[in-house]
Amino acid sequence: MIGSLFKTAAFLGVLIALGCEVTDTLSSEPTFGDTYSVVTDDPTAVPRLDTDGLHATVQYSGGCKAHLFDVHFQVVGDTTQIWLQHDANNDACEAYLTVTIQRPISARALETPNVVLLTPDGSVFPLR
Repeated sequence: MIGSLFKTAAFLGVLIALGCEVTDTLSSEPTFGDTYSVVTDDPTAVPRLDTDGLHATVQYSGGCKAHLFDVHFQVVGDTTQIWLQHDANNDACEAYLTVTIQRPISARALETPNVVLLTPDGSVFPLR
């Protein structure tokens, strides 16, 4: 028991030391990070949930550095609110990119009957 607890703590310590963030975290207030938008008006690119997690097409400026999108969620009543937090890595390039991303969603986030995606523009997109 203590051995497995030590291994878990050591693993989390390595992640923190490397600057990695554990995705799909329970949060209390949505923060979206750097500027991006979620495509919700194209029938072929609307956000969706499936067994692989959240699929969303996002748009942002950049193009010179890797951009990170972490999933966060909070439960409000019978609804789970999911949002993406964007880290642009201080990318100053000005290309406008459209990328479809897939991120796993934990079982905890899917325990409610309703799941919605919050977008940086204030929209709420129903996923379930």
